[in-house]
Amino acid sequence: MTTCARSAHSIRRVRDKRRLVLIGAVAAAVVALGLVFVFASGDDDGPAKADIELPEGFERLDEAEFYQAMRDSQLAAETFHLRSQIRTEGAAAEPPAEADVQFADDGQLASHLRIPGGNGRTLQIVLLDGRVYVAGLNPGAKPWWQVNMQATEGLAASMAQLVETANPQRQFEALQDPERFALVGPDDIGDTPAVRYSVTLDVTDYYTALGRADEAALLPDPDAPIDIDLWLDAENRPIRTIAVTRATGVLSTTTIAYSDYGQDVEVVAPPAAKVTTTPPKIPT
Repeated sequence: MTTCARSAHSIRRVRDKRRLVLIGAVAAAVVALGLVFVFASGDDDGPAKADIELPEGFERLDEAEFYQAMRDSQLAAETFHLRSQIRTEGAAAEPPAEADVQFADDGQLASHLRIPGGNGRTLQIVLLDGRVYVAGLNPGAKPWWQVNMQATEGLAASMAQLVETANPQRQFEALQDPERFALVGPDDIGDTPAVRYSVTLDVTDYYTALGRADEAALLPDPDAPIDIDLWLDAENRPIRTIAVTRATGVLSTTTIAYSDYGQDVEVVAPPAAKVTTTPPKIPT
């Protein structure tokens, strides 16, 4: 291989790596939204629920009604805030991502996510009325990029697929048959009374059901399960989720805290004059 060929190959590797890092950061935030709706029915391999006494005011949910009860409670609240943080064994904790979430009357999800990045920049993602806007990649007169959701290749296609992954109905369809579902019992979060549930997912089945089987095949440990614990308040609203994945023996934990249910939130599109439809260039 010539020196020029080696140089070109190195540049491509750097670009690919930075593109993957960017997509990974976006994926973490989008998955945070997806975890809002990450449960469905399944076989109960956990403790016998009849033997668990719940605090007064709490409803005992079974597998068949769990997802719908949680979703209905969030729709009724209309708005909430979430804070998501990923910790990987042996690495420094990543800065937390935060999002304001709002439901329209028809149940459509709108959100404004903020993901701290390097050099003091914050990656922002707005999902609104089926459109996706991203800021933090292209400084300048038009810092917001409107993603082409019909793109079939490149960064736009990757972004569109990730956003579709967070679609509540798609999540529901993908998670109708978890390997394990269990009511753990009362487990307060600080001063907030809560009841804890636990579920285990097959990661390959999960990715395949989402239409991302090609990504499942590239996972370093496709047989590793996803273990998720979720705490609900007395209105069946999630107030914390903890998802644990394992890859080549390394644990990664995503913790999401939910707060400010029913508080004033308005997700708005960026000003049209600040928006471009030209995809950002990944720096070399």
